[in-house]
Amino acid sequence: MAEGQAIAPPPFNDRCIAVSGRCGYACMEQQSPALEHCDPSGSIFSEDLLGLEAFEPPTNEGAVVGLFVWTLLLGFAVKILTYTPGLFMPYKHAMHYTPNQTAKLKYIAVCVPSGAETKACVLRNIVGALSGLPSGCQCPFHVVFADEGHRHPQKVMFRALNRVLDAVPAATLTVSRVPTARSVTGTRSGANSPRTPRTKSYRPTSSRAVKEENLKLFLKHWTEKTRAFQLATCNTEKMAKRIKKLREDLLAGGGAADGARDKDLLRRDEASKKEIKSLEDMLDSLCGTSALRLLQSRYGWPAADSEEGREIRELEEAIQCLRAELTVGEKQVAGADGSADQVPACEDDYEDHSWLPSSTGASGASDEEAARARAPLYTMHYVARAKPDEDERTLKVQHVARGGWYYKVPFDEAKRQKKSWLEWRRNIYEFQDGDYDVNKVLVPVRTSRGKAGGLNFVENYLRIYSNTTFVNRCRLAVWTQCASSHPCSASPTPGTSSSQTSST
Repeated sequence: MAEGQAIAPPPFNDRCIAVSGRCGYACMEQQSPALEHCDPSGSIFSEDLLGLEAFEPPTNEGAVVGLFVWTLLLGFAVKILTYTPGLFMPYKHAMHYTPNQTAKLKYIAVCVPSGAETKACVLRNIVGALSGLPSGCQCPFHVVFADEGHRHPQKVMFRALNRVLDAVPAATLTVSRVPTARSVTGTRSGANSPRTPRTKSYRPTSSRAVKEENLKLFLKHWTEKTRAFQLATCNTEKMAKRIKKLREDLLAGGGAADGARDKDLLRRDEASKKEIKSLEDMLDSLCGTSALRLLQSRYGWPAADSEEGREIRELEEAIQCLRAELTVGEKQVAGADGSADQVPACEDDYEDHSWLPSSTGASGASDEEAARARAPLYTMHYVARAKPDEDERTLKVQHVARGGWYYKVPFDEAKRQKKSWLEWRRNIYEFQDGDYDVNKVLVPVRTSRGKAGGLNFVENYLRIYSNTTFVNRCRLAVWTQCASSHPCSASPTPGTSSSQTSST
């Protein structure tokens, strides 16, 4: 457009005028009076347009920004330090195990709680717990089976397991070759291996050391044979029934002549035989037969029918008794008199079994060494706290309430010390309205009904057990779980094993 050119009147939607930083008088002849912030040519002063005089560019300076940055840096440094392994440990971890590390411990205990698991599942858990026995342990080692289900067949199976452990030979066996550190422990041999025995001679001399070596080797391979088992494969009662049914089907179909049987039936019989063998192998792994066969083939343990295999025959008999307890059923026992000493569920049931070495050490040994030589190698415990019957009318609380069971403890400390905690728990009563005794405290039998309460019971039991005298802990007792006619009725060898049965 030229200066002074006439334009059409509004609306102006047919044209566009672009104004860029110009004053209103820039397009007109009238230039006075002058507008503020405009030069004679109609341009706006850039200083006024941008406001540079009052503008302050942002910066990262200041106390607040510095405090924020230091907080981030300190947090990052703390995070890095927390992920540094062993940085804040008050002591250095030992690279190698030595028996002296257990000398100052009161005892080592491994608890195996169970509420509704099968016999096989409990068995493999106990075997795995006992396999952790430290070499040359100088303090008592306890394995506690806390039976929250208060199941007598589980206790009978526990006794059968103890007989297997007692039957493990305590004498040096004839071996075809001396196992290396790798074959025994599963690690590479050499002085840097944490599990390599640091002894001048590999073969121990005392009966306690020999028993420990044979037992740990047997338990190690027993654990490896059962490590892949799951809950579904630990139902030995179902396995035994399946094996029985398959064998009955094979006998029923074996009457027909081979020429009259079709190929499908032959393939079915072959599949049944393979399944029977597979199930039998699983049962052998669970009861320890596979581990014993491996020791006989790889480590040269003698066969049961050889001249030096008397102890192995006893071990095989004990394993067969354990197998019978596994396959008889979850609610049955294999022995004829297995239920003779069954304790009511409303009372505590506990018993222990220890293995004692036959030798008491050298004649010139010190009193401490002699006491250590007489100490049990391990102690197995069966603990089942009282489980009275409860229904919907029982108030399931942690104190004495209606329908709950309780026992009485005197207020007087002198009277209270006349009996132990377990002895006070023997006399229990069901709470009724009005039960009150001004001289005694009413204590509930089951303050907690979960596994936490069972572990608390085990802790109190071990405290009382460990405070008893050595003579009381190691006195010999006669097992009463099997009848004399039953193959499992053989008593432990005197001087080789000991057991203490303390049940109500």
